[in-house]
Amino acid sequence: RILKDRASIELYIDTGEQEKNKRIFDILFEQKAELETAYDIIRMAKITDKRASRLYAAFDDCSLADKETWNDGINWLADNMGRFYAAFKKPLDDAVKN
Repeated sequence: RILKDRASIELYIDTGEQEKNKRIFDILFEQKAELETAYDIIRMAKITDKRASRLYAAFDDCSLADKETWNDGINWLADNMGRFYAAFKKPLDDAVKN
């Protein structure tokens, strides 16, 4: 998605149960180095006062306010969505099973 200050790909963790969401986040957080080897830099936000948490990758050279950057943002999203999915598919499946 393209936001006010960046383009981003996000894994939003919300099973409906806060404790389970945080457990899944913690399992993935423990694998951050491996995930970054498989993908690239990943930002992680364990939102402690909310039910859900999120992991995301961002392209900061894109802005919804600057139409000139949209093509770069769209190209980044197209180039990175598959890699992001591939990096997280198995670790997420395994974390959900725990």
